[in-house]
Amino acid sequence: MDGMVFDVQNFSLNDGPGIRTTIFFKGCPLRCSWCSNPESQNAQEELLYYKNLCLSCYSCVEACPQGANKIKKDKTLFLDRSACRVCGICAKICPSGARVISGKRRSAEEIAAASTKDSLFYRNSGGGVTLSGGEPLMQAEFVREIAAKLKKKGLHCILDTSGYAPWKKLHEVLPYIDLLYWDIKCIDPSKHKRLTGVSNNLIISNLKKTLRLDKKVVFRLPLIPGTNDSDSDIEQMGIFLRRLGIGHVDLLPYHNLGAGKYKALDKVYFLSSKKNYKREEIARISKRLETEYGLSVSIV
Repeated sequence: MDGMVFDVQNFSLNDGPGIRTTIFFKGCPLRCSWCSNPESQNAQEELLYYKNLCLSCYSCVEACPQGANKIKKDKTLFLDRSACRVCGICAKICPSGARVISGKRRSAEEIAAASTKDSLFYRNSGGGVTLSGGEPLMQAEFVREIAAKLKKKGLHCILDTSGYAPWKKLHEVLPYIDLLYWDIKCIDPSKHKRLTGVSNNLIISNLKKTLRLDKKVVFRLPLIPGTNDSDSDIEQMGIFLRRLGIGHVDLLPYHNLGAGKYKALDKVYFLSSKKNYKREEIARISKRLETEYGLSVSIV
């Protein structure tokens, strides 16, 4: 079996305990405006064009079989995405790395092999493999096959998910998962739909079913300034987690590190005016979750 992956990151230190290999699966059913990996949303291959890296050597103009790369009057290059077939020729010949293909079909065997080569580092650090995205459960059968191969080798496996998938698909993956990182953006379903394009009813239903199976879950809350961090948002989240018996939450403060990727994809980054949190702002939210709702909090 094969599937679409857009990155394999070795020696990752931010995607779970210890040293890990993080597999980034392409495709996501949510459309969060703050997404730092916009190249993960589309399930197909995409071309990123970093204009700031372009040397205007025009090699891509000559090489493109579709004529998608054009020279403007000011001698700069223009990518006509309506003509581009994402064949990857321009990315291969670009001398400066201004053109990058995001997404490659890879076999489960290939991904498992790439993940197990660093097993010595996993064992010494308490690490393992993290299956991330995008949303891995969009390719649930592919993910299950990879996770099963990792399980046979005794490797610790994390599924980093929004939980937005048919329960049957999630349930079939769970036996091979040691820990889940699960994020819900807000509790109000209509607001969740405005922010992400989908309601959170399925997400919450799947979370409750997963907890009843005694699976280990780390709840993660992405915090976006002026979006899901109001007093009401924090109150709803605190009550929700307390009722579920969840004692810990990871806070993921907003950052704009993915803004350049939106430009490279010719997409609009709607949060360009947002500022990163100040330390005291995150500390205030963290303290409230701890004191009012009895949660232990980590800031990731």
